Amino acid sequence: MSDNIKPPPDMPDVRLASNGRSAIPMANALAESGLTNGTSDARRLIKQGAVWVAGVRVEDESGVLITGTEQVVQVGKRRFAQVFVVPLGDNR
Repeated sequence: MSDNIKPPPDMPDVRLASNGRSAIPMANALAESGLTNGTSDARRLIKQGAVWVAGVRVEDESGVLITGTEQVVQVGKRRFAQVFVVPLGDNR
């Protein structure tokens, strides 16, 4: 996380369907989870170094979130979500 900021205990859980893909592009994941206003905003924030996944800064906008994973995603200092990438139709 940035500057040792801890995720809030009440951060939202977000489920993203991968629709048969092995991964979701990072910009799409950020937009679909509601952490950014859209994919353009997500790409801009990635370029500015304002996005972390599992405590690691995302430096490449071509990054992805792998299907079947669960990650804490942070945008800026105050926006967090626990993101689950699930196959289409998986209700777990």
